[in-house]
Amino acid sequence: MLCVVCPLPVVSSIRLMLPGPMATFWPLPTSSSARPLSVMTNCRRGPVCQSLTGAAGRLLNSMLDASPDSRQGKWLADDLAKNRTRCTLAYFHHPRFSSGPHNLRQSAADLWPALSDAGVDVVVNGHDHIYERFGPMTKDGDRDNEKGMREFVVGTGGTSHYDIERVADHSEVRNDDTYGVLLLTLHASSYDWRFVPVRERSFRDSGTGSCH
Repeated sequence: MLCVVCPLPVVSSIRLMLPGPMATFWPLPTSSSARPLSVMTNCRRGPVCQSLTGAAGRLLNSMLDASPDSRQGKWLADDLAKNRTRCTLAYFHHPRFSSGPHNLRQSAADLWPALSDAGVDVVVNGHDHIYERFGPMTKDGDRDNEKGMREFVVGTGGTSHYDIERVADHSEVRNDDTYGVLLLTLHASSYDWRFVPVRERSFRDSGTGSCH
């Protein structure tokens, strides 16, 4: 579960059910002052993605082709070109970089150039059953503290853990034995993160980053 706390305020829970023809988004109850989130998405009708109104988020499908000429790639490029929000987050299932066993998914690699070129700030993934936070990186995985994207791998929802196989470049924090959720707060020009573990576990991670 990914919990995103937006400045409007809006609190949402995102669950992506894959593989299959449908990707589903369930919003949690919101305050009366919150603008509604888009509730979509049907993989047969659209490229599986839709902007999250007010959350400056892009929900993508890393099970599908994301190359520039694909349906999803074209949708993403067009959508990001219209984006006027400074602080922007992208969420999809498979990580591009990870210290766990999975870090070579081609569709995830295809998504990074478009996101990076558009100035996206945060990328959140799952799949590997670990928690990991990376420093800001370019689309090629080089460190870039000024314009880079920060990736979080949050596969800590409650099934078995995976081992940290090797420490990936620019990995700043890793954990492979604690279940929990990541809370992200998106401000106008910055974002905060806080990993909240289950009871009786001591691992924590929190901080603040600046948006481009």
